[in-house]
Amino acid sequence: MVVGGTGDLGGRVVRRLRAAGEPVRCLVRPGTDPEPLRRLGVTIVPGDLCDAASIRDICRLGEPVVATATAIGRILAGARRPTIDAVDRAGMLRLVDAAEQAQAERFVYLSFAGAGHSLWLPA
Repeated sequence: MVVGGTGDLGGRVVRRLRAAGEPVRCLVRPGTDPEPLRRLGVTIVPGDLCDAASIRDICRLGEPVVATATAIGRILAGARRPTIDAVDRAGMLRLVDAAEQAQAERFVYLSFAGAGHSLWLPA
């Protein structure tokens, strides 16, 4: 399960996994175009980190989870919602809970590529 697969970093993860022949499922938010992922052979799982009910059962028993989702790209583009708190804190906590319930083999959290290079955030 890749969460954030429609983004830049998550998309890189998905492409590498698919190139290695790995089956991939991705959580995709409503209003986000899943077609690029479908063309890669990815199974789409509708849901949103900000909606607890939609992610409660997204993880399969023992399935590894890769989390790359973040609100930062949308915020830097001028969006006011969802907030970093709603996605990066509360949403990720929900995802960790779902992974624990499914006894995930592994939980991998990846931060934004290049985050060490003076990333500016508006106040």
